[in-house]
Amino acid sequence: MTLSKEKQSKIIEAYRLYDGNIQKAAENLDCTSPTIFRYWKKNNFPVKHKNCRADGKKASSIDDESISEIIKAYKLYDGNATVAAKHLFLSRPTVVTYWRKYGFKIRKGFQKESPLELGVSI
Repeated sequence: MTLSKEKQSKIIEAYRLYDGNIQKAAENLDCTSPTIFRYWKKNNFPVKHKNCRADGKKASSIDDESISEIIKAYKLYDGNATVAAKHLFLSRPTVVTYWRKYGFKIRKGFQKESPLELGVSI
């Protein structure tokens, strides 16, 4: 289905109005995100996802306190991201991302599962 010229024009104008945020444009124009994406891409507009900052980089949904806990977990779980993720209720890739960001090396194949086995109180 082809949209009317007026609707297409509104989608194009929405790029500037919503700072390239497809989700915001879709919500306000009563269009689907894929439709807006298609028209913006056709016009060579760089697009942002709903959780992007103004500079186009993905925004972090993890607060500073949680990041601090992730960093502390490195020592607590001796660099085992799988075990740390399990105990922090986060995904392993999230833990690995922050550990790498702060220069930590990730260990593989670690047996100890809990802080108690490591002799650490919670």
